Amino acid sequence: MSPPSLIEFRRVFFAVLVVSAALAPAGCGTVGEDFKAGLREKVRGPDFVTTLVPGAQATVFAAAVATVEELGFRVTRSRAAGIVEGLGRLASDDALAGSRQRAIYLQLDERLGGVEVRVRFTEIVEDDSTKGGRRATEATLRGTPLIAVFHRRVAERVAAADASTTK
Repeated sequence: MSPPSLIEFRRVFFAVLVVSAALAPAGCGTVGEDFKAGLREKVRGPDFVTTLVPGAQATVFAAAVATVEELGFRVTRSRAAGIVEGLGRLASDDALAGSRQRAIYLQLDERLGGVEVRVRFTEIVEDDSTKGGRRATEATLRGTPLIAVFHRRVAERVAAADASTTK
């Protein structure tokens, strides 16, 4: 048996390339969606999830700050003008080489009928730092249940505050 010729090698290489290209998009459907969302976020800015909470700006702000702390975040920046930022606990891998941390970003704007609360959760990841550059990446957490829990708890706190002041 003679060794494969260059022409046979090219045919096999081309066949493998075609099959790989055909199977590449057949992966998880969310990969393409995450890529599109990430690209959209880079062009338009970060995606916030918005809800309208009936109540006064000061009441909603206090409820939002309390909810951020209740969810286990430490408030790192807070302005009465309606900006709140917080960081969660730092988690590391078994070898203490990489780390993960969640962050929350809030924007509150007074609107007719209440306060518009915009929230965005992100995860900051620093991969294995023993392999060189200590670069961290931050990615928006889409579809996380934290968003629904946050909005529900803020609304409950505002309703409780309003009920206590009307007594």
